[in-house]
Amino acid sequence: MTANSFKINSKWQRKFITTIFNKAKNKEKSFSRIAFENLNLINEKNDVLPQYLFKYYSPTSQNILDIQNQKVWLSNPKSFNDPFDCNIGYDNEKFNKDMLLQFISENGCVEEKIN
Repeated sequence: MTANSFKINSKWQRKFITTIFNKAKNKEKSFSRIAFENLNLINEKNDVLPQYLFKYYSPTSQNILDIQNQKVWLSNPKSFNDPFDCNIGYDNEKFNKDMLLQFISENGCVEEKIN
């Protein structure tokens, strides 16, 4: 990684974190909700991600078969030694509930007035 690419990455990271935490002052919104409502932050991240990701491992017969079958083996995040690796702070139940309510609202599945 060059010094210039590090500056670009750190600028993006600083902007992302600042925006998320400034908008998080409204305690009713989760960090993932804020990110989804500010997709420009996510889209800008694509500009700083590497084009390729390499995984090196020994040439065993199983590994060669994985390459031939276009598969890659990854460790389960639960087995990582750092509890914060892959922790995205994502509330799956709340997300599903919000998506269901949004679908119901957008598709007129509920009448506006209840008698």
